[in-house]
Amino acid sequence: MPGAEFGVVDPLTCRRLPEGTAGEIWARGAAVATGYWGRPPDTVPLFAARAADGPGAFLRTGDLGLAADGGIRMTGRVHDGLLVDGVTLHPQDVERELLGCGRALGSARVFCAGPGAGPLVVVQEVRTAGAARTGLPRLAARIRARVAEEFGVTTGAVLLVRPGTVRRDGAVKVRRALLREWYLRGELRALHADYAPGPTEPCRGGAA
Repeated sequence: MPGAEFGVVDPLTCRRLPEGTAGEIWARGAAVATGYWGRPPDTVPLFAARAADGPGAFLRTGDLGLAADGGIRMTGRVHDGLLVDGVTLHPQDVERELLGCGRALGSARVFCAGPGAGPLVVVQEVRTAGAARTGLPRLAARIRARVAEEFGVTTGAVLLVRPGTVRRDGAVKVRRALLREWYLRGELRALHADYAPGPTEPCRGGAA
């Protein structure tokens, strides 16, 4: 984008971060708006942010990313971060990793049982039927092991669900917040549910 300037900034200290370190993406230039229509007083901190060690008039995008190879690579959203076992996770990273955990697996959504923190819950679509259901406990154990190996955290619950639970019509993904609400109300119908010891199990929604 001609004339555009991007930076990766610590969202708490507003200091620019070095290449390879993840932070919030800030942008400024002629193509960047100066505020929301009709609400200028509300948007000054968002559209005219100033770095602690540099100039101002940056838009805080709310996107997470890092500078690499002369460009910016996006990694997620600031408010999507999950705190699990003292580790901050980007749910998109976990969901992408689970796609390679087995040919029977489809889309996944991960979230915390608490509001942004607490035990990690994995809702994973699985393509299986009939006698193949006997292998679901092993598949759930494989998912737990992959999350522990790649991200260093334990998984509070693994729910293996039918195709179409997470990704509707093959394209649109269900929002994590909505899936979490269904989970806490016990309305997610699972082919197999595996819970770690502790208060991670919600009201039961029944078998699918």
